[in-house]
Amino acid sequence: MISEIVRSGLNSVEKGLVEAARSSGLTNVQTLRHIVFPLGLRRMVPPIVSQFISLLKDTSLAVIISLAELMHNANIVMGPDSRFVFPILLLVAVLYFSVNYALSIVAKRLEARQS
Repeated sequence: MISEIVRSGLNSVEKGLVEAARSSGLTNVQTLRHIVFPLGLRRMVPPIVSQFISLLKDTSLAVIISLAELMHNANIVMGPDSRFVFPILLLVAVLYFSVNYALSIVAKRLEARQS
């Protein structure tokens, strides 16, 4: 999916800009480096951030599938003292929320910058 985002970002650069760069005497590599990559990258960043958010959420779904094993291992680590279960789970939830929320803010700002 990332490769499709990169491909479409590079293809979104107008052909006229590429032709103008080539007619100015830039080589193919210089055209890519100075014209196509910077413009394409600006258009790629918001969908890439959104893709990373989705990836983070999907890995959380995979964790839910293996939650029974994870909780079993947590019980082994904690042993008979179970007073730290709630703080540990609360910390994980807060970290998960903050990472997703921060990535969402970054995506919104980058999309607003595009308009």
